[in-house]
Amino acid sequence: MPATNYTPIQLYRTNTASTTQPSGANLNFGELAINYNDGGMILYAKNTSGTVIKLMNNPANLKYPTADGTAGQIIQTDGAGTLSFTSAASLATPLAVIGNATAGAEIRLPEDTDNGSSYVAWKAPNSLAANVTWTMPTADGTAGQTWTTNGSGTLSFGTLGVAGGGTGITSGTSGGIPYYSATTTIASSALLAANALMVGGGAGVAPSTVTTGSNVLTALAVNVGTAGAFVVNGGALGTPSSGTLTSCTGLPVSGVSGLGTNVATALAVAVGSAGAVVVNGGALGTPSSGTLTSCTGLPISTGVSGLGTGVGAALGNTADAASGVATTTGTATLTNKRITQRCNAQTTTASPFAWNSDSYDQQSFSALANALTINADAGTPTDGQRTTFRIKDNGTARALTWTTGSSKAFRAIGVTLPTTTVINKTVYVGCIYNAADDRWDAVAVAQEA
Repeated sequence: MPATNYTPIQLYRTNTASTTQPSGANLNFGELAINYNDGGMILYAKNTSGTVIKLMNNPANLKYPTADGTAGQIIQTDGAGTLSFTSAASLATPLAVIGNATAGAEIRLPEDTDNGSSYVAWKAPNSLAANVTWTMPTADGTAGQTWTTNGSGTLSFGTLGVAGGGTGITSGTSGGIPYYSATTTIASSALLAANALMVGGGAGVAPSTVTTGSNVLTALAVNVGTAGAFVVNGGALGTPSSGTLTSCTGLPVSGVSGLGTNVATALAVAVGSAGAVVVNGGALGTPSSGTLTSCTGLPISTGVSGLGTGVGAALGNTADAASGVATTTGTATLTNKRITQRCNAQTTTASPFAWNSDSYDQQSFSALANALTINADAGTPTDGQRTTFRIKDNGTARALTWTTGSSKAFRAIGVTLPTTTVINKTVYVGCIYNAADDRWDAVAVAQEA
């Protein structure tokens, strides 16, 4: 039995969590119960209402400090169950500070409490696409340096360079503009006057302003050729609404733009003289050149000088008739005329050989240096058109392949197309275009003996 005025302490032992806490029937008011389970020691008491309450939980048999700490210290564990007071706690890495549903997490560093309750904070963005890690510099920087990143999360101290090199402006003039006072030095000009024109000062000299006359800025803002605008050299005058030219010398004819060829020269020649403009009622004279319009017929035989022998007579005859001028679309017989063949003369060529009957009438190779495949014609031949191939090797027999079976390809008619050259001998192949069958018919093959 307990001594007078003392309450016994009951000890319960159990390792079942559901029966660790004693019931109200097990304790009297003021009694303590110490129970043990797998988590460690737990201390209980019964209050005046008859409810058992937990006073202390000592999981894993923690060992508490044996002396008081100092103000502001915290308790830390050594990882083996021994607790102690410390002023500088070491936290496990990584340390995660959790945000909430509307804002990213932040770390706040308060000011001295004697000065107030403000703080500075590092805050994460409210939304991140991926994890971001910054690696701090490994050493102190020097005065004036800043943090820079290598773009991959590594931070270091560095000195910011001035854009473009040289020195920057530390102060300037309000209303001035920056300029290079030397090759690598930027300076500020003096105040530039309002509504004035800026004038460059030259190398190393600050720009300045020139005050304009009345309405000059207004005129400069008007498009050239519009009423109220300046008339500039090479610019269009336009149609001004009104104005009077004073103190001006005569405008030379040569200074008028937009005239046709030789018009200015003709305007400077006296009427009736050679080379002058023909005016209504004026004398024609003998102009060196020109075009007559709205005039009666000028006889070819007597009114046109300088024609070659027989040209006047030919112009007076019916086109495409005897002694007349032959036209490109008329029907006429040419007598004593020669048509020079267009010959594409080459020493050798690459294979395959692309040819065009629109450009040449004969293809010639004087020293063919390789086997040759001759493509179909790339031109637009007409029915009955003729073409010739003249081929000679360079001392070695060369294989010949003629493209057949396609549009504007070759077809042998009464002959055999040669398949090889004879060493140092010339061979001719003559062809006529057959529009009905869309083929170049080879009708003649001649081999040098």
